[in-house]
Amino acid sequence: MGLRELSVVEQRFHAVTEMLGASPKTGVADRYGISRQTMHAWTVRYERDGLRGLEDDLIGRRRVRNRVDPTVEASVCQLRADHPRVGPRRLRHELRKCGVAPLSCRATIYRILVRNNLISR
Repeated sequence: MGLRELSVVEQRFHAVTEMLGASPKTGVADRYGISRQTMHAWTVRYERDGLRGLEDDLIGRRRVRNRVDPTVEASVCQLRADHPRVGPRRLRHELRKCGVAPLSCRATIYRILVRNNLISR
């Protein structure tokens, strides 16, 4: 029987079981090349969701939930193109007047402008 490469979930499972087996978190994290915070996050997700908590798709869904709605991003870009001297605070005010929802915070509007090269840092 030949050697086979472990899947990402299997590697995470091995790391978590080592940590739950009373191995020091820092030592386990160092062996797997991850931070202590990542080790902690994997452990919490494993305890809450079992093996399913260690899968990539569960991690990816969390990021998607925080993503800006594409129609809101398009509205921000269009308003900025129409009013090139207006900043994030005023853009947010104009979006509210136009009834755009969900309304992003000023910092998010700023990041949208930077991401679309409509403002420099």
